[in-house]
Amino acid sequence: MFKYSIDYGYVLEAVTDGCFHTFVNFYGPGRVGFILQLAIHFTMINCDPHCDDNLKIVGYRRNWFKTFTIWIATAFSGFTLTLLFYWRRDYWIALTHTKVKASQAENASLGIDISHVYVQCLTTNRIHLYKFSEEKRASETSPLCSVKYHKWVKFFFYRNLKYIWCNDKGTFLPMKGLDRQNTLETLHTKPLAKDRVDYLLALYGSNQINIPLTPIFVKLFRENERQLRDKVKMAETVLVLRDFEKRPRKIPSTNLVPGDVVCIPPYGCELVADMLLISGSCAVNEASLNGESVLQAKSSIAELPTPTTDEDRKIDIRRLSRHVLFSGTRVLQARESPDGHLVKAVVLRTGFLTVKGDLVRAILHPKPLDIDFNLDSFRFLAIMAVIAISGFIYTWVILHQYRFGVGKMIRKSLDIITIVVPPALPSVMTTGLYLAQMRLKKQGIFCINPSAINVAGTLNTVVFDKTGTLTEEHMSVSGVWKSGLSCDPPQLCKMEQVSNIPGPLSAVLAACHSLTFDLTTCKIFGDPLDRVIFISTNWSLQESSLEEAASRFTSPIQAVIYNAKIESTSPWQQLGVLRRFPFSPTAQRQSVVVETVGSEGEIVVLSKGAPEAIVRHCDFQTVPKDFENKLSYFARRGHRVLALAWKPICRTTNSESGESGGVWMKIYQFQKREDFECDLRFLGLVVLNNPLKPESEPTISELLNANFRVIMATGDNLLTGVSVARQCGIIKATDVVVQVTPSNNIVRTASSSPSSSSPSSSLLTFEVLTTSDDSEKFENSVWIGKILEKLAQSVSQCIGSTVVFTVDSGEDSAGISESLRLVMTGTTWNFIRMHAPHFLSTVVSYGTVFARFLPDDKTSLIVALQTKGGREGGALRRVGMCGDGANDCGALKAAYIGVALSDCEASIAAPFTARQQNILCVANILKEGRCSLSTAIGSFKYMVLYSFTQFFTVLLLYNIGNTLTDPEYLIIDLFIVAPLCVTYAVSRPWEKLEASTIPLRLMTPSNLASVFLQLFLAVATQIVIFIGVQHQPWWSAFEPTEHSLDSAGSYETTSLFYFSCFQYIFMCVALAKGPPFRDRVYRNRIFLLNVIILVNFTLGLLIFPTKPLSEWAKLLPLYGPNDVGFRKNAFSIAIIAMAFLHFMMAIAFEALIDRKSDDYSRHSMANCSLTSLCRDLRVRPHF
Repeated sequence: MFKYSIDYGYVLEAVTDGCFHTFVNFYGPGRVGFILQLAIHFTMINCDPHCDDNLKIVGYRRNWFKTFTIWIATAFSGFTLTLLFYWRRDYWIALTHTKVKASQAENASLGIDISHVYVQCLTTNRIHLYKFSEEKRASETSPLCSVKYHKWVKFFFYRNLKYIWCNDKGTFLPMKGLDRQNTLETLHTKPLAKDRVDYLLALYGSNQINIPLTPIFVKLFRENERQLRDKVKMAETVLVLRDFEKRPRKIPSTNLVPGDVVCIPPYGCELVADMLLISGSCAVNEASLNGESVLQAKSSIAELPTPTTDEDRKIDIRRLSRHVLFSGTRVLQARESPDGHLVKAVVLRTGFLTVKGDLVRAILHPKPLDIDFNLDSFRFLAIMAVIAISGFIYTWVILHQYRFGVGKMIRKSLDIITIVVPPALPSVMTTGLYLAQMRLKKQGIFCINPSAINVAGTLNTVVFDKTGTLTEEHMSVSGVWKSGLSCDPPQLCKMEQVSNIPGPLSAVLAACHSLTFDLTTCKIFGDPLDRVIFISTNWSLQESSLEEAASRFTSPIQAVIYNAKIESTSPWQQLGVLRRFPFSPTAQRQSVVVETVGSEGEIVVLSKGAPEAIVRHCDFQTVPKDFENKLSYFARRGHRVLALAWKPICRTTNSESGESGGVWMKIYQFQKREDFECDLRFLGLVVLNNPLKPESEPTISELLNANFRVIMATGDNLLTGVSVARQCGIIKATDVVVQVTPSNNIVRTASSSPSSSSPSSSLLTFEVLTTSDDSEKFENSVWIGKILEKLAQSVSQCIGSTVVFTVDSGEDSAGISESLRLVMTGTTWNFIRMHAPHFLSTVVSYGTVFARFLPDDKTSLIVALQTKGGREGGALRRVGMCGDGANDCGALKAAYIGVALSDCEASIAAPFTARQQNILCVANILKEGRCSLSTAIGSFKYMVLYSFTQFFTVLLLYNIGNTLTDPEYLIIDLFIVAPLCVTYAVSRPWEKLEASTIPLRLMTPSNLASVFLQLFLAVATQIVIFIGVQHQPWWSAFEPTEHSLDSAGSYETTSLFYFSCFQYIFMCVALAKGPPFRDRVYRNRIFLLNVIILVNFTLGLLIFPTKPLSEWAKLLPLYGPNDVGFRKNAFSIAIIAMAFLHFMMAIAFEALIDRKSDDYSRHSMANCSLTSLCRDLRVRPHF
């Protein structure tokens, strides 16, 4: 909030999410200067509940004794501690500082969770203060009652957000824009003076989104950062009113500050900050943020009714989204207000505080989704570290027995640690993730959070929006049903028959919309539904100026809509738009106030929207008695149905004096929307055909065959949603569809729960929905009756008692559980949440179609599915959401994985955006997720096996005082293991989704069994080779010396080197599994070619060793000097035979583990299905 009302000076209130920091300055030489830099580091403490990062702060003061001690320890460690402190700066702070209160700290420590620790710099700014000549008390022009003097402003940056120290709360709080702790009434809309701008620039920083580039040698990351930097580039200049000037001037966009008044040019521009429109209107393309390709009509806050409550007075960006221009979007057209004022907007947020800044921060600092996977990785690494330390001690003891030097013992002992904990492990595990992201990108699917790909592989439930997701976004008008027609079945009038007849019905079809006419392209932009209806009327839209409209209308208008086919003498031939009330998902309707022309002209309200919402605001005498039947008839056939209504307000000519004009301006211009949208007169229904997208049905079928739970959440009519669900296969022909509604006999008051006077009274009513054929009968009608009875009894009001239901013997309980489909509206959903929360688990377990759902309802549904949805196949329900990037934003964010169908590459709504504009992308993401997760787990297991296999090889060789030579390490690590890891991850996903699931965990019984069995096999076969070579007649014992440990070869070293090379290759092949998650191994051609090359390479080294290579790698011949023919290669053939035996046993072990794991999963799913039904029918009511 910004209010300035002090003579000769200015007071700036910097809003930091609930806390006001007041800084004062006078006209004078005083300026902001950087005084001090302090270290700040992150650990786990809560900072601010409003902050998504949920930071906490701990203060530290440097302890010079501790610091000096650590310096000495670092020097004695050979500066190896420097590497530790480089990666873990929190250790450095803890060991060199003393913990104190944050307010007394020279240094500070902050953090978000246990696995993420950060260190930043804390900066302190000094504000120069001067005396005031006068200070005014709080008034309408200044809400300040007193001034707080702060000489120092401490702050730091975390994830590109600025955090400021708050003395009142004793903590750091994130900087916020003008929308926090501000009201529409106190919002400052006048140009800022220069000194105010200086302070705002010092406080908020420049209006830019900086993307730092990594060094040029890190080519991949630099390329991604450069692409992101190019996308966030903003316009260089902007028109701003400054220093109380009447004419705007151009300034660099980086100099914008919150509170600036920006002028929007008529031809449009790119927006560089989040702004609140204070005059005029704009047509904005927001596809770059939310993926919504439809142009959004933005109107000024002058059209808002006078706020009456505290909530109305607050600047709520979500509530006022129709009046906010967001950074990163583009204004295509700007229109002046009817009073001729320029199109102006006041800046609310700049830089990383904007919505675009949030999107960039989400890309730069993605939220970790695979936390369990990462924790398992750390646990496994911790186990490996313990084993490495044991190997370290063992190596030290063995080498000490051979009397090696201390330096040699230290180096070789440290080698053990690098062998057991391979440095390449993180890069190997992310290779499959990167390749999956690249494959998705080629399909037009973009991901801003790569970890979401692995999480997508664990989903078992998917929620879909309907319109634009399952069905086509572009509809066709089937016709209009006029009120009063009593035909059975109802007959539709063609649009041509209605649109050319002057009257309110044709007027509401042609004028009730928020379409915009683009003067540059001469095209109409706006909501596709509005465009379809408007174009079918054959009316015309004209954006008029004041001069053009003055001769035809008595009031300032925004646009003219006319029909040349209607006689010019009719007052309905031309309509002047006076005021628009855009469609609101909450209100589920839109309205427009228009003026008709001529001496008989009048001002009327035209409304269009959901039938239930329109009828509630209609005079019930104008609503036909068979309205519900007509609506049900069209909805059951899958049509999109909208209701039409109107209401005359007044004549444009004063009946008493005969004077015209002024009625709208004097009386009705600033009335509330509710005053216009009451006592409407019902006109009829417009029926639209909303066909399924061709990809919807096969994709839904694939998901259902893979045992996915598929749910529809839509804002459309319930019967329409059920019809579409039947068409696409979400509801099968054999399913029992039960509609849940609140009982009509429930008496509710504002302060009481439903009446509980009768123990047998029911909270909810259950009704079986059949298809349009009323003669259809269900073969399992007996079971339907029983399940309906149990559902009704489960919500009966048994105060103070528990109702327990069991499944009778002989009942097909699993069949009932699988075939039951609950459907309901948003009203019923909220009723159950409020008055029957015990029934919520049953609803989310069997609910299939949720209609008339507002955006908040969809969000609550996703949360309930994830928290109260029980378990699927023994695993927690993991929910994905697919919808557009606008109305479904909350649900997309609440789900584990959100997929926004969008034309842009990044969306604020979800980690995935798909340009395919159909749900086929969901199946592709799930396949890639399963493939990526399977690859990551396989890569991890392989790296663990490779590390421990080499670890055991080295320990065996240390027993004879020898080890692998550097060339042998190089051959294994660089020429065998590295190519295998990369080509292993190239495998594509399996062509279809299978019923098998994969957990987002590493330490599962199947993974642990696989690792231990493979490790046991590798160790056992190495021991056989190690002992076998010692029994050969040409073998001679190795005599260790100080210089021969790793520079001289032995028969044992050569044998284990050859054999372990085969082991590394064959273990990777054994772990390279195909379906149900990855494609078949032989289709991964580069991996197959790599294996063939490496096998032949190893065979060549073993059977046909070359002298230069043998001398370089210190490889000894595995035969005697007199051996020829078969005897010369006898032991080499034995190594090959043992290697292939190891290969066959490794494949057998993996097949056995997979089979046992599948049997266990099927058994768990069967038990879970029966258990869930019994659990859902055992209800404990709580009121």
